Amino acid sequence: MPSDFEDQVKADVKTYAQALVQCLHRDLFDDHSREAAVGALAYFVDEHDLVADNVPTVGLLDDALALVGAAKLLGEVHELGAPLHRDRVLKDFSAYEEHSKMMMTNLGEVTLGSLAAQGRRVSDLEELLDKVNERLAEI
Repeated sequence: MPSDFEDQVKADVKTYAQALVQCLHRDLFDDHSREAAVGALAYFVDEHDLVADNVPTVGLLDDALALVGAAKLLGEVHELGAPLHRDRVLKDFSAYEEHSKMMMTNLGEVTLGSLAAQGRRVSDLEELLDKVNERLAEI
């Protein structure tokens, strides 16, 4: 049976992934920021990232941290709008960062540069967005 925390992680992953996709569709970002948003989404769809997604509770925690971290960093440069209001993003990022420290090894610092580097490796944005939608349907 999923815990309240696990349910919250799933809900947040869905919210942040969908919001980043919407930002990409609205073309809100410069090239570097766009690459960072794409990188966070690419990390989310990779089932064998730092923590395999099939690991109960913590499997999505690293994805949540990447997505929320991207929103936090992008929100410092761009007005993201609902549901990614700055106060919510900062609160969520702080909570996920704390949980990651308690539940597993440090996931490393989320930076625009590291996300953008991953985003530059994505050759087909539409294919990535299809994978994001498939992944969201699974959780």
